[in-house]
Amino acid sequence: SLYDAMAAALLTPAGDGRPHLVVVFTDGRDTTSLLDRAAVDLMAGQILATVHVVLTRSPGPYLLGATPWSGQPDVRQLRALTARTGGDVLE
Repeated sequence: SLYDAMAAALLTPAGDGRPHLVVVFTDGRDTTSLLDRAAVDLMAGQILATVHVVLTRSPGPYLLGATPWSGQPDVRQLRALTARTGGDVLE
């Protein structure tokens, strides 16, 4: 639930006088979120937080016998979302 997790992190208050930093570790694939990238992008543009994404490579099939998602992460869209907050995607 990549986008749901990002939204939850963005909505969590950082505390008085503290900068809000969100670091996301992901393979870049979202398969179960209720929110989509556009909703999180809109949220990121309105909340004073810096978002960095650490993009990992999936080593193989997911646990519990699930079929791995065959699509590739859209790094360009993740870069646009993080750039909007002053962050970046690290591969």
